[in-house]
Amino acid sequence: MQKPLLVLDLDETLMHASMYGLPRTLDFRIGPYGALKRPYVAEFIEFCLEYFEVAVWTSSSETYAQIAVKELFPSPDRLAFLWSREHCGMEMRNGGLEVAWIKNLQRVEEQGYALARMIAIDDSPEKYCYQPENLLPCAPFYGDPADHELLDLADYLDAARREGDLRRLELAHWKQVLAATAGKARD
Repeated sequence: MQKPLLVLDLDETLMHASMYGLPRTLDFRIGPYGALKRPYVAEFIEFCLEYFEVAVWTSSSETYAQIAVKELFPSPDRLAFLWSREHCGMEMRNGGLEVAWIKNLQRVEEQGYALARMIAIDDSPEKYCYQPENLLPCAPFYGDPADHELLDLADYLDAARREGDLRRLELAHWKQVLAATAGKARD
């Protein structure tokens, strides 16, 4: 069986960037932004690259995404693709006062990937409003050095990757499943 595709977000999923008040020493910079890597990001990426085809899709700019990926991934050339805001759909919400960037996985499907073998990890569930069954939501990361979300995600993904149709897993409830089956969730 072909490896499933894992589509990863950047900001507040694998890292946090801000122009102001970060709680610890910076890991890297992206233009005017200071950036912090989420704890265990290197181990998580290593695990993902071993068991999944890995892609990055962010609603940030292409230049920002390229810099972040070079800092986070030991071999950026191993990514199936790196998509940025230019690949997102844009919807106006709240009476036209807010812009929502949408990541429609049908665009990925058009590249030859099956929705049944695809998981997207993102801290913003609204970005996957068209395919919520493919979303594995994660808690947002804002710099907490005690964060362990990526360890928990790796534990869950290790079992999930064996499923034929990943959409059947009720990904939105992954923490409850992990706690019930493995007792490993680190609340």
